[in-house]
Amino acid sequence: MINGMLLLMVGALNTTAANTAFVDPSIRYQTWEGFGTSLAWWSHIVGAYPEPLRTTLVDKVIGGLQLNVLRYNIGGGEAPGLNFMEQRARVPGYMHPDGSYDWNADAAQRWVLQRGKKLGANKFEAFSNSPPYFMTVSGSVTGGYGGKDNLKPEKLDAFAAYLVNVTKYFKSHWGIQFESLDPMNEPGSPWWTHGNRQEGCRFSAGENQSNLIVATGAALAGAKLKTRVSACDESYNSWAVSSWDSLSSEAKGYVMRLNTHCYSGSSQHWVNHRAVRDSKRLWMSEYGDGDASGMQTAHQMVTDLKVMMPSAWVYWQIIDGGYGWGCIDMDLNNHSHTYTINRKYYTFGQFSNFIRPGAQFIYVSDPNTVCVQSGTKIVMVTVSDSAQSLTYDLSAFTNVGATVSVTQTSPTENLASLAAIPVANDTFTAELPANSVTTFVIDGCTFGGHEFDGFQTIASHASTRLLGDPGASWSNGQLLATSAANGAYSQQWRVEGESPGWYKLCNRESGLYASLWDSSANHYPVLQWEDNGDTTIPWSLTPQPDGTYRMSSYRYSTMVLTENQNRGNGWPDVVASDWSGAAEERWAFAPAAPLYPNPPLLNSVKDE
Repeated sequence: MINGMLLLMVGALNTTAANTAFVDPSIRYQTWEGFGTSLAWWSHIVGAYPEPLRTTLVDKVIGGLQLNVLRYNIGGGEAPGLNFMEQRARVPGYMHPDGSYDWNADAAQRWVLQRGKKLGANKFEAFSNSPPYFMTVSGSVTGGYGGKDNLKPEKLDAFAAYLVNVTKYFKSHWGIQFESLDPMNEPGSPWWTHGNRQEGCRFSAGENQSNLIVATGAALAGAKLKTRVSACDESYNSWAVSSWDSLSSEAKGYVMRLNTHCYSGSSQHWVNHRAVRDSKRLWMSEYGDGDASGMQTAHQMVTDLKVMMPSAWVYWQIIDGGYGWGCIDMDLNNHSHTYTINRKYYTFGQFSNFIRPGAQFIYVSDPNTVCVQSGTKIVMVTVSDSAQSLTYDLSAFTNVGATVSVTQTSPTENLASLAAIPVANDTFTAELPANSVTTFVIDGCTFGGHEFDGFQTIASHASTRLLGDPGASWSNGQLLATSAANGAYSQQWRVEGESPGWYKLCNRESGLYASLWDSSANHYPVLQWEDNGDTTIPWSLTPQPDGTYRMSSYRYSTMVLTENQNRGNGWPDVVASDWSGAAEERWAFAPAAPLYPNPPLLNSVKDE
C-alpha cells in the first residue's frame, strides 16, 4: 500500500462553473527536485547591500518561498572602459587576461549563494552568459558583431577550463558543490549583439554547441569533479528541441540534464520526449514575466509541470528592477534600498511552499491541473481566473482524510488561512474567487492499487511479445506490432491519464500515441499518432482476474486491443476487435524504466 502526500495544483483557465477534477494516483509522472531562482543579476546588487537589508531580502525570497534550487552566474567580466551594460548586469569575472584569478571578485553574488545554502537551498547549478571579454571575437561580453558567434575558436578549451576552475574553487574553498554546469545561456538567440545591455554569447546549434559541451565535459572529468554538464538553456522550448537534436552523440553523452527556458513555444511535450528518450533529467531553468499579480506565472507553471514534466522549475530574477517582473521589485540599477512586494510573491508561494522536493506528480483529469504525491497528505492549488465552483473527486484513493485546510491568495488576500472544508463521499467542493490561487491540504490519503510508474512494457498474454513501434519510427501512421523483448525504447510506453477511466499510451521512442485507425476496410489496425485530441487515442484499462488488462477503445467501447494470431494473412499485426476474453485480447503491464533515470557520474569520479 502506498501512503502518500498528494499535492494537487489546479490552473482553472476559463473553466465553466460546477466542474469536477478527478485524481488518479495510479498514473505517476516525474519526481520533484524543487523550485528555484537564478541569482543573476539581482544578487550581484542585493548581496552588497548593508545589513540588515540584504539578509531581510534574501531570507524573504529564498527562505520565505522555500526555494532550494539556485543557479549561480559565472561572470565573464567586461573589458575596461566599456560601459554598455546595465549596472545590475555587470557581474565581475574571476579571470584576468594574463591567466591569473581574482578570487575576491563577485563577493556579493557569492554571499547570496552562501546565505541561500544556510536557508536550505541544496541544489546548485553554475551557468555562463559569456566567456571573458579577452576570449571573445568582439572584445566584449555583450555579444558578437551582428549577433554572430563570439567565442574565439582557439579559446574553446581555455573557456571550458575557466568555468571548471571556478567550479572546482567553489567546492574546495567555499563548500559549494555545483551539481551541474551549463557553459551557455540562450545560445541560439540572435539578440546577443555587441553593445547589448547584458552579457550574452551566441553558439550556433550543432557543431559549435557540441564542441563547447564536449570541452566542458572533458575538463570536468579531467578535474575529477562530480559536476556534470547541463544544456542547452535555449530561450524557447521549441529551440530546445532543435538544438538538442543537432548535438553530436558525444556531446549528448556528456550531458546529465536537458535545460530549457520557456519564454515562448508550445513544444513542451517534445522537450519531455527528448529528455525521457535519451535518459536525461529535465529542468525548466528560466522563466519570467511582467505580471505583478503572478497569475501569468501560475498558468505557465501549470502548463510546464503538466505537459513538459520537468523535475525543477526556476524563475529568472526573484528580485527584479521593476515592472512586475520580480516577486519583489526594486531599482537595482540605482541601488535603491526601498522595495515593493508584489502579489506574485504570494502567488508563487502557493506553489513553492507546498510542492516540496521528493513529491511525485500524478494524474488529475482537469486539463489545467497538476498533481503530486508525497507522504499522507493531499495538497491542491487552484489557479482561477474567474469565480467558479470546483469539485474534487478523490474516490480512486483507498483512504481519504476528513477535512481540507485552505490557504488563498487573491486581490484581497495574501497566503491567508481560510475555514476548513469537510470531505463527504470522497469529494469536496470549493468556491473559488476570480484571480485567485488557493491551496488545499488533506491528511490521511492512501492508495493501495496498481501503479503505472515510469515506462511500462505491454505484453500480449497469448505470445508474451511486446507491443511496440517496430521500425522505431517517428512518423504518424506507423502501424504498431508485437515483437520479442529486446530492451528497445520503441517497446516502452508511458501511461497517461485522459479522463476518468480513460488513458493514453505514449511511446518512449517516438513520443506518439497508440491510436485506433477506425477503418473496417483495413481491419481496424492500431497505429501511432500525435495527441490531437481525437477519440481514437484513449483506451480504458480494465483489470482481469489473471492480472492482465482489457484495453477497450474510447471510439468503439466494445472493441479491444488485440494481437493478431494469424500473421501473414494480410491483417495488421495489432488490431481492435470485439471482446471475447481470448488471451490475445489481454495485456500484461510491467515496469520498464523510470522517467528520468539518475545517470552514473562520469567515470565514477570523486572530487579531489
